[in-house]
Amino acid sequence: MKTETAIGLISGLKLTEEDSQFWLDLGAGEGTFTKALAHLLPAGSEILAIDQSSSSLRKIPTHIASTQISTHAGDFTEIPQGLSPVNGIMMANAIHYIREKEAFLSRWIEAPTAKPAFLIIEYDTHRSNSWVPYPISPQALEDLFASLGYQQFEKLGEIPSLYHNKIYAAHINL
Repeated sequence: MKTETAIGLISGLKLTEEDSQFWLDLGAGEGTFTKALAHLLPAGSEILAIDQSSSSLRKIPTHIASTQISTHAGDFTEIPQGLSPVNGIMMANAIHYIREKEAFLSRWIEAPTAKPAFLIIEYDTHRSNSWVPYPISPQALEDLFASLGYQQFEKLGEIPSLYHNKIYAAHINL
């Protein structure tokens, strides 16, 4: 996917603060959505892109517009030591690798900051396969976050996918 397509998918993101923000990109890969998010964040913002593939992370630039991007090679299911409080957490085509989604999200919600916003980009499918072992539909995602105390769920958009019917983006906030 091209960065422009990714930007279009998440362009409806409404940020609650105009000040600079600190976001995490869990399972960043080569940074397609990292770059897209960098274009939408307020001036002076930062993104920490986490992925276990250091070779993929090297393809992510250190700056886009006025957003600084740093990388961390490691398992995105583990919270890095010394992590600063975050405004938001993005997962693009990554949450479908997590079987126990509620337990996983609860750990990120409570540490390092209470209740960050989430930006989830995912395949809209109910069928699991070797590439999407634990899929989650938009409705199931909304229900999951509601069980965690999140009340604002907004589906930002959807686009056709080469692998499944659609890819959707959702912004979840308190």
